Amino acid sequence: MMMQPNRRDFLRNTGLGAGALALGPVAQQLRARAEGKAPNKLRFVFVVESNGLPPAQIAPEGITRKPRRQEPLNGPAEFIDHSLKGRKLPMSLQPVAKWQDKMTILQGLSGKVAGGGHSNNFKALGAFGEGQRGESTSILGPT
Repeated sequence: MMMQPNRRDFLRNTGLGAGALALGPVAQQLRARAEGKAPNKLRFVFVVESNGLPPAQIAPEGITRKPRRQEPLNGPAEFIDHSLKGRKLPMSLQPVAKWQDKMTILQGLSGKVAGGGHSNNFKALGAFGEGQRGESTSILGPT
């Protein structure tokens, strides 16, 4: 008897796959440290615009996303995986262009964990939950 996959299993499995992609560099750092090698310095740039960021402002030339319907629970986003090497970056990313072959651009992350709304006081950056009136003083986990 073949089991019918459900939404929960789909989200768990795709989440694990996306997590593995995102955590690959972290695993390499841990391996280097375990072997006694000096780990690479970790650098992270987080670009946030409180009312949303039009994809064209950070999408390299030749990479486009399909429009998504704007409604609650509109499903998983399209996953696009392209090398940035040799692509022209938009003006907003020109200051980091010399590192583009080492960069990853993630778009479409949700701030719903922090209560929804426009800026959410950027609580998602610190793993803050919604709390009372959208304000929380309790950190939910490491960032």
